Amino acid sequence: MKISKEFKIGLVVVTALAATFWGFNLLKGRNIFNNSMKLYAVYQNVNGLTPSCPVKVNGYKIGMVEDVGFVPGDPDGRLLVTMRIDEKDFVITKGTLARIGGDLLGSKEVNLEPSESRIPVVSGDTLYSGIEVGLEQQVNEIIAPLKVKVENLISSVDTIVVSFKEIFDDDGMRNVKTGLNSLRATIQGVETAIGQVNGLLSSESPKIANIITNVEAISGTIKNNNAEIKNIIENLSSFSDSLKMVEIKKTVHQIDQTVAELDAIVEKINKGEGTVGELINNPGLYNKLDSAANNLNVLIEDIKANPGDYVHINLIKIGDGKKKAERQAEKQKKKEAARKPDN
Repeated sequence: MKISKEFKIGLVVVTALAATFWGFNLLKGRNIFNNSMKLYAVYQNVNGLTPSCPVKVNGYKIGMVEDVGFVPGDPDGRLLVTMRIDEKDFVITKGTLARIGGDLLGSKEVNLEPSESRIPVVSGDTLYSGIEVGLEQQVNEIIAPLKVKVENLISSVDTIVVSFKEIFDDDGMRNVKTGLNSLRATIQGVETAIGQVNGLLSSESPKIANIITNVEAISGTIKNNNAEIKNIIENLSSFSDSLKMVEIKKTVHQIDQTVAELDAIVEKINKGEGTVGELINNPGLYNKLDSAANNLNVLIEDIKANPGDYVHINLIKIGDGKKKAERQAEKQKKKEAARKPDN
């Protein structure tokens, strides 16, 4: 079969158009012959991201940005980024973060940060979004505090310059001279005091040596008597424990009760109640007792001086033995018998 010239020209034109279409899409990052997975991410600011920018995981390209546009009907103007994933060996899971980053030359890319989830995404899912801090922002964050410090430094330098101007005028120079003279006099006084201290140390060095020796002796004594000191401390501790065990509260309560009873007794005595109260508060009773005691003393003295006026005593010799006692009993009976007739 003979192919016509027109058919050949048409076939070449169609092939050229198909190749042109395929190449144009390929240049735009679209491979019409590859069954790729599409994922989406929404950003408030894409920071210069454009189609054909690579999509990477750990620095390895697995796809590219296919389209960047506004989210339809979003009043905040957020941007929707469409990503085409061509890599089949890497499984993107739920919760993966799509972070926009870049290099020092300003090229933009999307870095996927995998999550701990094991559930894979499907074509059409939306990933979490984020933006890396750019170099410009990092520099601004570093320079901002430096700028504040430089401004403060300039202000301090201005203050110092003004102070120097005030110091180095005529009045200021006179004040500086006066201050230097005072400083010189102070230094001389300090030197004199140091010399006096050195002289005092030289003259009193034997005493200082004796003091140090005594201190060493005391420390040696303490060291040698460490056991005794330990026993004293233990005894003090035991004594304090014994004091702690004493029922001080109960004892104090008993003392308070005793004092209260004494107060009650004293109050009764002061009121003249009882024998002691009458004796203290009734002068008449006291005088009578005093007079009775004086009369008793006089009576005792008179009895001692004149016993015969009060007591008649018959002195009877009592012999030793049973016979004397019997004779005395017989005499007594005779006397009693002699008295009966008289009565």
